[in-house]
Formats: sequence, C-alpha cells, structure tokens
Amino acid sequence: MNSINEKLSSTIIENQKRFLSFIKTKVGSESLAEEILQQSFLKAIKSVHQVHDADKLVSWLYKIIKNSISDHYRSSNKMSELPVDLESEEIGFDDKKSICECIEGVLNSLKEDYAEIIRKLDLNEEDTHEVASELKISPENLKVRRHRARKKLKEQLELICRTCSKHGCLDCGCK
Repeated sequence: MNSINEKLSSTIIENQKRFLSFIKTKVGSESLAEEILQQSFLKAIKSVHQVHDADKLVSWLYKIIKNSISDHYRSSNKMSELPVDLESEEIGFDDKKSICECIEGVLNSLKEDYAEIIRKLDLNEEDTHEVASELKISPENLKVRRHRARKKLKEQLELICRTCSKHGCLDCGCK
C-alpha cells in the first residue's frame, strides 16, 4: 500500500467518531449518519489518487462528507431541509480540537453581536430557540444574523489566515 493510502486509512480511523458526530448533527439519525459516513469513506478510497497533500486529508474528507450529506438531501427530495452551512461555503465549526487558533482573535474584531452569535451557536452549540429568546429576536432573524456573522468571520479569516481558511480552518497551520 502506498503512503497516501496508509495516511488515508489512519486518518479515517483516527477521526471516525468526529466525522460520525458531525454527520449526525446534520441528519439527526445515527443509522443514517453511519450510512452516509460509509458512503463518504468509499468515495474517498476511490478518489484518493486526487489528493496531492496528505496533510490536508481531514479537510478533504470533510468536503466529501459534506457532499455526501448534500447528495442525501438531494436524492430524497428534501433540499429545503439541507443545513445552511452545507449549502454555502461557510467556515466549519465541526472540529473544535483542530479549528483555527486565529478564530478567537478574529471573533474579537467582529461586531459584538456577531461574535456573540458565533460563540453561542457554533462554538458552544447552544440551542437556537433559547439564544433567539435570550436575544429577544425570532429564530428566523437569528438564522439571518448567524449567516451574516459567519460571512464576516470568513472574510476576516481569509484576510488573516489565507490558505487554511479556504479549507474550513481545519488543521490550521497559521499562528
């Protein structure tokens, strides 16, 4: 087995629980998440020859997983239920251990209400309805603000981090 295949195998084994947890938050069902994860791993194995940088395997696998989730919603005619962060090119917050170390600094540069929304919803994973109630706004309004906050965060991260922010800030190499 060549080194990229070995690296892919070890990356899959090391990150399987994180990937499964991420998918489950997007589809809500453990069994469906496991099915999508297996499909994603098969796609990755078949297209591993496309990987040019073994250090980017985690973010590459997340892209495949996100595409598999989108494919699931598309094939089941449930596009209206597709999570917003999969439809757009938002920064992912699904891996707190390897998330860009620059985020806290960049959050402090955002408008206070944007930073608060990202901290509460994305980093602390607080309930959307509770946060909306706390902020005295509707859940729909909160969704719009969250989208704007993420867009601003992405813009700021791209200015500061450049390359790693294009890959969802996973395995950040900037300091």
